[in-house]
Amino acid sequence: MRWLTQNLLVVVIALLCGFFSWMSLVEYQPEDEQSAHLLAQRVVRMTDEKSGIFLATGGSAQQRDFALLVKSDLLAQKRRIVGAAFGEPSDIRDVFEPLAGQVDIVVGDAATARHKFLPADKFVQAEHYLWPTFVSLENWLDILGTMSVIAIMAIGLTMVIVVGGIDLAVGRMAGLSAVICTYVISQVLDGASTSALEQIVAGAVALATCAAFGWLVGALIVYLELPAFIVTLAAMLLAQGLAYKIAGGVSIGNLPESFRALGGGRLAGVVPYSVVLMLILYALAHLLMQRTVLGRYLYAVGGNREAARLAGVPIPRVVLFVYAASALLAGLGGVLLASLHRIGDYKFGEGYELYAIAAVVIGGTSLRGGEGTMIGTFLGALLIAILDKGMRMMGLQPDDQLIARGAILLVAVLIDQMKHRLRTRFA
Repeated sequence: MRWLTQNLLVVVIALLCGFFSWMSLVEYQPEDEQSAHLLAQRVVRMTDEKSGIFLATGGSAQQRDFALLVKSDLLAQKRRIVGAAFGEPSDIRDVFEPLAGQVDIVVGDAATARHKFLPADKFVQAEHYLWPTFVSLENWLDILGTMSVIAIMAIGLTMVIVVGGIDLAVGRMAGLSAVICTYVISQVLDGASTSALEQIVAGAVALATCAAFGWLVGALIVYLELPAFIVTLAAMLLAQGLAYKIAGGVSIGNLPESFRALGGGRLAGVVPYSVVLMLILYALAHLLMQRTVLGRYLYAVGGNREAARLAGVPIPRVVLFVYAASALLAGLGGVLLASLHRIGDYKFGEGYELYAIAAVVIGGTSLRGGEGTMIGTFLGALLIAILDKGMRMMGLQPDDQLIARGAILLVAVLIDQMKHRLRTRFA
């Protein structure tokens, strides 16, 4: 069943990518040196030394350089250039119209081909092709970067839900962490002059506070047997209130420029550090869940708590661990947000708990506990990020995007319910 869920997610992601790629097809015309040479050779074959050739392109530096390369090749082949114009349509028209009677061939690009005053039957341009902007490297890095904070939160939530719990506080915990970290830097340390080591200390203070908060939540659930839903709802409100109190209702600034490195920096100038961190954390979490005794304990507690107790599983410590880990990872997401925006805002993380829970459930983690994988959660977060990016590229309104997300979450819950009924029927 786990194999089926993950492969179904892969198929859905592939279909979404295919759809958004088709919807984002745009016309590209190569403007490199080789393409310029090929275009010049085509024009040479179509003309002789007496033919009049007119060059027309847009005004960008790349377009000008491309046209000059073509011109250089044509002159080398003893072709006659009667004129050339670069820039806006009006600029090209002013140059072209007095020379129109001498022109046999117009050489241009895809943009100038649409100018009605240029004769279409005489127009020659480089070979162009359709390419989907959705599959560009920069677009995928943007997708991964956008999903990184929610995906990191979803790691902790996966462990919580696997043991049969829930954590509604992760979003607000991120806001609290962002405020604590930036407050320590701005008010306790040296503000904009704070060193990198001191920034790390400030982040550690924020993460330790969140972990302690999560541990307390777990303690209330384990030792006082309070419902996880109510306790984490109260924790969400407490975290929100504390963040507002510490920040004084405003965003915290006066942070060093280097603070932006973790959230906004890129490894080798290409891959965002937040994406690298996310992938490392998922790899470690996968190993913990699948290859350690603690991971087996998580599934045992969520699958059958009474049987786990009789088998000697330290249930209180397991539950305390998952809630502390969930809060710590949410706090890490808050530090990333603060770093990315270079401010501490008590509103950071607002609503993120819903997306994180959606990623976990879509990824195949059962709300009844005892079932779920980090790979599935990662795929769930990726699906949500792809859907969001694709809908934005298509220009859908925010309300339409909310409807789509809600529909996907509802389908995921229905699939979970169907799996449970099938297991019950054939058990």
